[in-house]
Amino acid sequence: MNDTHFLLSALTEARIRETLGERLYRQALQLYQRGVVAARYRTEGGITGIIEDDETGTPVTAKAWVGDERLYVMCSCPEGQYGLCAHMGALFIAWIREPR
Repeated sequence: MNDTHFLLSALTEARIRETLGERLYRQALQLYQRGVVAARYRTEGGITGIIEDDETGTPVTAKAWVGDERLYVMCSCPEGQYGLCAHMGALFIAWIREPR
């Protein structure tokens, strides 16, 4: 099993909720439920998604990848520069509920 497959198979909503905290998890769930995860795809080392930002209505790019046995995340939104954000959570929730 490669690292990326393990990453995707190990994701659970409980783990996402625990990691994000209640506030960010609720925001992520709302983003997912509104259908603003416009695109998502698997890359060689992880997953990438395009999510419409709530505040600006412009798309942001969220990415998660595995390297050196660690999970790395990045989102182009201002909050995502400091770690996990609701966009990243929405991408993970979409991946769990609608695996591709």
